[in-house]
This record gives sequence, structure tokens and C-alpha cells, in this order.
Amino acid sequence: RKEEKDPAHEPIYYFLQDPRKTDRRCYECDCDKPPRAHHCSRCGRCVERMHHHCPWLASCVGYRNHKYFLLFLVYAGLALVYPMFVGYSWIISRALLPLEERLPATIPNFWLTVVMTWICGSWGGTLLMQFSWETWLMINNTTFVEFLVRRSLYNQRVLFTWPFDFSLIEN
Repeated sequence: RKEEKDPAHEPIYYFLQDPRKTDRRCYECDCDKPPRAHHCSRCGRCVERMHHHCPWLASCVGYRNHKYFLLFLVYAGLALVYPMFVGYSWIISRALLPLEERLPATIPNFWLTVVMTWICGSWGGTLLMQFSWETWLMINNTTFVEFLVRRSLYNQRVLFTWPFDFSLIEN
């Protein structure tokens, strides 16, 4: 009797042996998979160059929409960092006023602005750091799923050359 492969472990390490092999099968979709494709359990389909499943975009980030995910990170990060700078300038302008000139009614507004500035700055900074991480992955021509594979192989002291990293310009 022919023993079946375990579908949980086969797809991730398979492309490291020979990235040109095209005889991969998805056990969930029961279809052929191109190299670097992975099955998303949330979407129920195979995604080419799957990066991750994004709950904010309500779909998988992969080959066809990676650009739009990066733009989402940039625009959302800048949309949150801008109010942080506006709030910070307002806080500084109020803090520099003498105590007698500050109205008692503006004190709650002052602390509300401090809290909102901190929230916008922390979320905006997080999104811009995520964008820098995604840029590093893009420069190395890898996805997050593949990065995890590379890291686990590195931790196991397995030496290999990444077959998809051509150069900074060609990636």
C-alpha cells in the first residue's frame, strides 16, 4: 500500500529542494500548486507567493496584491503620524503658555489631546515599522512564511542558498 505524505509538513520545505519542481499538489484544494504557493486555511484556496492572511484586508496578501498591502501600510501609518505631529504641536503651544492664560475649560481638552497624540503616534509608528520590515522582506525576495522556514533552518544550523534571492536590483 502506498503511504500518503503528511500535508501539514510537505508544502513548506518542498521548494527548498528544487524550486523548479512543479509536481506539487495541494491536499486541501486537490489541485497542482506552483512553486512558492501555500494554502490559506481561512480563505480556503491556494495563494501564489502567500505572505499572510490579513484580517484588515479580509484576504490573503500574496503575489497579486502585495503592492496594495504595502500602500495600505504607508497610507495608514502616515494618516496616524500626521495627527500625532499636529497634536504634539498643539500640546507644546499650550504647555508654553503661562498658567494664568490657560483656561480651565481647556484642561480636559489638553489631556484628551495628549492621549490621542500618544495613541496615534504608537499605532502610526507600529505601521511604519511594519512597512520597513515588509520592505526588508521585499528586498530579499521572500515572504513571511518563507522567512519562518529560513529562520527555522538557520536555527537547525542548515546551510543553504536562498534560490529566489537574485540581487537587490533584480528582486
